[in-house]
Amino acid sequence: MPSGLQILDRGCSHRAAHDSVEQAPKCHPETRKTIVADIMSWIGDPSRTNRVLWFNGPAGVGKTAIAQTLCKRCAAKKWLAGSFFFSRMAPLVRNDPAYLFPTIAYQLSLAVPAIGKVIFEVVTEDPSLVSKTLKIQLQKLIMEPMQLVLDLPNQPVVIIIDGLDECKGEGMQTHILRLLGNLFQHPIGGLSRACFIVTSRPEPWIHNEFEIEPLSVITRPLFLGKTVEANDDIRTFFRAGFKEIHSSARHRSTMWNVKKPWPSYRVLDDLVDKASGRSSTPPQFLNLLTTQTTGPLTSSTS
Repeated sequence: MPSGLQILDRGCSHRAAHDSVEQAPKCHPETRKTIVADIMSWIGDPSRTNRVLWFNGPAGVGKTAIAQTLCKRCAAKKWLAGSFFFSRMAPLVRNDPAYLFPTIAYQLSLAVPAIGKVIFEVVTEDPSLVSKTLKIQLQKLIMEPMQLVLDLPNQPVVIIIDGLDECKGEGMQTHILRLLGNLFQHPIGGLSRACFIVTSRPEPWIHNEFEIEPLSVITRPLFLGKTVEANDDIRTFFRAGFKEIHSSARHRSTMWNVKKPWPSYRVLDDLVDKASGRSSTPPQFLNLLTTQTTGPLTSSTS
């Protein structure tokens, strides 16, 4: 008979996890420091009353890269219990909500063995849970196992859902949010340590769900717009990328007689203006700041 872990594995999308080979690089280490530090402080604050953080913003501001960085930071602290990165570019695997809660339950069972023991027993008793409705999956695979475990270490249990707006179907997106809102009606046991981080574009139907109870009471909204800090991050990314080009052995024959600073401050300012949208003809540069500096034209999704 298959083990509980094997049964869960059948209902998972491992490609949607934060450490999958499909995932984009994290933020450049010198960018988004303020926003990442703010969110990490919120997660670790024992007195916070919010259970959900919704950080949202338009396409290209780096939501996914920040979520990746948060996963990495939380994993290092052993706070990360699960993650799911929706993507409309990977249909049937990463935009299908049917994979969401089994995938999180699988990761949760490994991250917190005491909860995992309960999850495995539940799944072994009823292997069909991985194909049940989202409401039943959330209740049986995540909520009830977390409620039953009372002796967890006094630290956060973090679950990150990125790109909710890329989940298949507007109705399903709102359904997931309503389920999360109801999740914390009885925050006992391990559930009392849990918090969810949800990222998305500020679509009207998603925004509306966060404006009404129960989510409105338990959510901290955080808008990720094109701010002065974002422009400084773009400049930092460009400087690092151009510096790498100028000093690399690969480009030595081309760059040996190019004086620093390269490019000039004026050119760099113009690039920042274009990337931030202040130019009348902005190219798609903004996503560049969210990638590792592997080259001047490396791109990333957000």
